[in-house]
Amino acid sequence: MNVSELIDLVSQLSFGRATPTAKERELYLRFLNLANLEMWQIAVNANQFLKKVDIFFEDQSNQAPIPKGYYLKKLFYGEKTMKQSTLDHLFNIPQSEYIIINNEIIINPTYNQPTKLDPSDNKHKKYIVALVLDNPKNLVENVADNTNEVDEPVYPLPYHVGLVYGALFYLYTSNKGFIEKIKYQMISWDEAKKNLASYYN
Repeated sequence: MNVSELIDLVSQLSFGRATPTAKERELYLRFLNLANLEMWQIAVNANQFLKKVDIFFEDQSNQAPIPKGYYLKKLFYGEKTMKQSTLDHLFNIPQSEYIIINNEIIINPTYNQPTKLDPSDNKHKKYIVALVLDNPKNLVENVADNTNEVDEPVYPLPYHVGLVYGALFYLYTSNKGFIEKIKYQMISWDEAKKNLASYYN
């Protein structure tokens, strides 16, 4: 289902309106995006969303920025997994560990890292490999920015209705006087999240 269809469904199931007003569409879209963020937190545990990217270090530098637009999942140097260290080790980072400060990855400067050609400037540089996930994209009716927006959820079609349950839960919780509807939607919303989690596990 595309985002417009999801908005219409929220409208029909909430107050029985087949055609929501522009203001209602905006409100329902905000609640769909809240539900989408929760579902994304479940989906990020699935390996199918992982991407492998190389992070290059400039000469004589032991720090490099986290690639923009990504959520960092795991780092490797060579074939070894790196472990996040504590800030207590900032000035003496153990081998095979890293620290993140100000969206920069800092490693031990004496690493004997492999080198590789950096396609951005055609120079051989030290690098590590990162497993990353795309940051969640905003649901919109009309995509203006492919990097940050989508007009259809990333989850398989049978799980799209879960977004509607989530949006209805947020809608009823944001208004007073819908206690019974909140209880029902909370059960439906929790069930939708459990179903998505079992699909990805």
